[in-house]
Amino acid sequence: MASFKKSRFLSITRSLYATAQAQTLTLENTIFATTKSLTQEQQALSATETRSPTLQQQTPSATEAESLTLEQQAPSATEADTLILEEQTNITLKNARSRIRSAGSPEEAFEVFRKASKSPRFRHDRAAFSAFVQKLAGYERFDLIEQALESHKKPPFSLMEGFIIRLILLYSEAGMVDKALDTFYEMDELECPRSEKSFSATLSGLLLNKRFDDVHRLFDEIPNKFDISPTVFTYDIIIRAFCEEHLLDSAFEMLGKMEKIGIKPDVVSYNTLIDGFLRAGDQTRVDELLKEMTEKGCAPDLVTYNLRILGFCKDKESVKAQALLEEMRSRGIRPNSRSYNAVIFGFYKEGNLEEARRVYESIPKGDESPNSGTYFMLIQFEIEHGNYETALELCKKSIKRKWIPPFFTMKSLIDGLVKISKVDEAKAIVEEMKKKFSGSAADSWMKVETTISL
Repeated sequence: MASFKKSRFLSITRSLYATAQAQTLTLENTIFATTKSLTQEQQALSATETRSPTLQQQTPSATEAESLTLEQQAPSATEADTLILEEQTNITLKNARSRIRSAGSPEEAFEVFRKASKSPRFRHDRAAFSAFVQKLAGYERFDLIEQALESHKKPPFSLMEGFIIRLILLYSEAGMVDKALDTFYEMDELECPRSEKSFSATLSGLLLNKRFDDVHRLFDEIPNKFDISPTVFTYDIIIRAFCEEHLLDSAFEMLGKMEKIGIKPDVVSYNTLIDGFLRAGDQTRVDELLKEMTEKGCAPDLVTYNLRILGFCKDKESVKAQALLEEMRSRGIRPNSRSYNAVIFGFYKEGNLEEARRVYESIPKGDESPNSGTYFMLIQFEIEHGNYETALELCKKSIKRKWIPPFFTMKSLIDGLVKISKVDEAKAIVEEMKKKFSGSAADSWMKVETTISL
């Protein structure tokens, strides 16, 4: 289950994200119940944006050849739906995914998946496959996951590497690593050519599940056994594995090994190492890596800067992090919401709310407008400092954009407004919340309403 819950590597359904840690309701937890703490931000960056061992960028979706084959097999959408409807169900290709997600039991989800699978077109719905695996893994019904996925290895389905990769990923997401390995080794039997892509998928699945020894064993064995030539993507996975094992020197040595065989380290290679050394607090090695990558023509990207920003903020050097925002702009790299939010949070942690506000005000309107996390942080910060009217204005802007702050934050704001005799404003918020919610959530707001003085 732990491996499954870490499945944000499936960004195929966006992925290797760490799950939210259960903590007490401190300010930091309140904010990052919806937005990540600095540590979690760094995990998210290293897990996804660095393209480190995840497969989002390494692993293809179904190849063009697979797609062509499936298209040739597949009937029209109407015919496909009819195939399913002939079983006298209400399942269609359009609603299969939602039916899986809303299923009340693993057996019900399995039945929906089984019936939808009768249409070859269903295989194109990667999100439905992922939803099915997530659903059943939550119930720990690994037997049904295996039964469902294995059925897609049999006739009348044709198997191309892209689809096999998806099965490897799905098994890995569910924590069924041995089945992922079996699938990789079965490719000859299934008459499906294997390449570095399926090899990388398998390594990534092992890494996701912390099977470090197997990662290194396969990296040593598979290239010769199956005549596969590792690429920079493969090496990036190995670098990430060493970093997660805290074997940073071994990770760094991979750069030299890559260059010896003519593989040029890419920005992901360097970002992964930078992330590792930042976590270890080794700024000297970070500076050396930054210098080396620039000298070798590997320009820092958004991820490189975000990692550095997070590192400075973590070390309470938010002024340096703020300077990086300017440097990014001067180099034509647009800071994103992670960049700004990290600096805002960093200044707040240092007790510099005024500078946090300036960063917020400096965010360009448009693509990089403040996001929900920005508003939620600032609202909470202003409340903590007793600036209830400022918090109210931010709250209104957030709600206007359909971003409702956490209940705890809203309740604190209402209490603060009542405290400074802004009862009408407090009541107005409650009324708006009552309109936006129903059920138990609306009941909670009605209880809040009774606490407001007339």
